[in-house]
Amino acid sequence: MYIVAVISQSTWDTLYVILPIYGQQHHLSASQVGTVFGTFSIFTLVVRLFLPAISRRTQPWQLLLFSLAGSALTYLGIPLTASMPPLLALVAWLGIALGVAAPMLLIVIHAASPPERVGEAVGLRVTLMNGSQTAIPLLAGSLVSLLGLTAMFWAFAALFFGGAWINRDRWRAPKGAGRA
Repeated sequence: MYIVAVISQSTWDTLYVILPIYGQQHHLSASQVGTVFGTFSIFTLVVRLFLPAISRRTQPWQLLLFSLAGSALTYLGIPLTASMPPLLALVAWLGIALGVAAPMLLIVIHAASPPERVGEAVGLRVTLMNGSQTAIPLLAGSLVSLLGLTAMFWAFAALFFGGAWINRDRWRAPKGAGRA
């Protein structure tokens, strides 16, 4: 559960660090990069507005696996885009995928933790998220300088797919099962 949390957070962190570099390489203006970030944020919000209805029909781990796979597909596709419309579509998709992750992780953490230790479990998640906000951008920047931007996107896509693959057995977990 915590590994999925860190992987999910790394999607956000790498996007904010690497997208301006991607924009510069593809001759996007600062306004265009801002539009990309705005599109991502809008779709993150929109999916959360519909999340109560969505979560009544799905299980938390199904949405988490969707989030990981959706993030991976986006990270595979971003280096292949050469213009704004496909990039906006990809980041909209990423906003939807990541918009479900944090709320579902909290549901899974609450379900997996003894009632008297929920605060500890959530605190550990916050600690891991704060640590990853330092480590992941450093890793992403290192990968870009060593391997190039495309390889970095694809390496992180492999990480996201790996997280989904490792947890694939949770897809059919009973409704309400949040065991870590």
